[in-house]
Amino acid sequence: MRTAETIKLMQAARELSGGGSPQFVLERMVQLAPDVIPGAEHVSVTVVGQAGLVTAAANGALAEQLDAAQYELGEGPCVDAARAGQVVVVADVGVERRWPGFTTRAAQQPVRSMLALPLGTGDALAGSLNLASGARQAFPSASRAAGLVILNSKKDKI
Repeated sequence: MRTAETIKLMQAARELSGGGSPQFVLERMVQLAPDVIPGAEHVSVTVVGQAGLVTAAANGALAEQLDAAQYELGEGPCVDAARAGQVVVVADVGVERRWPGFTTRAAQQPVRSMLALPLGTGDALAGSLNLASGARQAFPSASRAAGLVILNSKKDKI
């Protein structure tokens, strides 16, 4: 990461670690993510609720549609990240084979790659931060690292 990107990331992490309700923090996270996580265009947060997985915040309709398709089908990167606590990278939706139902739908959208990062671990697993991009292979290790910084800055807020 370049110095300017690192400074933006640290400012975002500092902002998220400040006050605010859990809902405010989640909404602010999806607003900040495209500016500080390389490749992030469409962003949402999935939370594990009593009724199952729900989208708590999103920066647009496409992010919400991607989540809804995954919840309906019971498969996809955000489902795996939210339920199993795994970091999930989809380099190219067009060739991904782990979730055939979901990737068939996602390939019909202007989405080519995805990254889902778990919110919490083990018994404290609360959901996932979901990122999508119109570019293939949009989430290098720098994106994963930036996403984890953002998540760790607010882990006690949700």
